[in-house]
Amino acid sequence: MKKVECDPGVCGMPAIIEAERSTSSRESAAGKGKVRIRVQCDCERVVKMVGQLTEVDEEVVDEWDPIKPRGESRVCQYARELRLCAACPVPTAILKAVEAEAGLAVARDACIKFIDNK
Repeated sequence: MKKVECDPGVCGMPAIIEAERSTSSRESAAGKGKVRIRVQCDCERVVKMVGQLTEVDEEVVDEWDPIKPRGESRVCQYARELRLCAACPVPTAILKAVEAEAGLAVARDACIKFIDNK
């Protein structure tokens, strides 16, 4: 299981994301299955989005999913439909957790930092 903490900043609604391959995924000969997603967050829109994304098929998540044009990945599609802020990092954090759990990416921290905050 991969666990990710995401602090979106000004809204003050951080999220804890858990991604875990289903047991059948680990036993699958092809290695493709489902990744379950759980998110703890006070944002109603994020909670609704995750309600639609309780599981993601590993077959539809690949290393290019986060940079597909907005609307192609299911995570981005639901984020748009539920009108999450355009710059909300939670959908990307969900994708990072799923990728790492599916073995498509190394579990490494990502960061957005303002250098000159005048």
